[in-house]
Amino acid sequence: MSTRTIIRFKQGKDFVDVYQHGDGYPSWTIPELERFLKWNGIRNDDLSYAVANFVTFGKLETFVHWIDWDKEFKNKKPNAENMRKLFQNGDSNFSALHTGYGIVGQLTDKELNEGEFDMEFYYVVDFPEIDTKDNLRARTENIDIPITVYIPAKDHLKKIGTCTFNTKQGKITKYSKGLLKEVEN
Repeated sequence: MSTRTIIRFKQGKDFVDVYQHGDGYPSWTIPELERFLKWNGIRNDDLSYAVANFVTFGKLETFVHWIDWDKEFKNKKPNAENMRKLFQNGDSNFSALHTGYGIVGQLTDKELNEGEFDMEFYYVVDFPEIDTKDNLRARTENIDIPITVYIPAKDHLKKIGTCTFNTKQGKITKYSKGLLKEVEN
């Protein structure tokens, strides 16, 4: 069974919620968010690009894993021509790219608590509000991006921990004790 997750990307009062179908445990999702935030670089200052790029990043990761897994495709040697044919033919074995992530918009606290998505974890990636006149600023400055992890409880979300991604170091630099244990498991 998949570990369903909602990841909220937030900047000031604006936010977008993304559904992630599988691998929602902090031991997978926190390192995945870390790789994404490093890869996303200068677009960590723009909420709409960050959300679009997160879904793209997830699909590309799925594609890479699928290539490693599929023996028939490996035998075809994954070059540009074979990959283009794979996309154009709509191979039904390639359905992993048709699922996995979805933009669910802006969920209310009630919708999150009612369990419509049967989620097991809920993440909030809180981008700071940045003056975007200089697009290189998010990559070059020493900016912290907090990530908070929750689990659904009876009628509320229970916080299990936080971590912080630092843009200058390109990695997560701080973990709360509870979350570190989750990530290490």
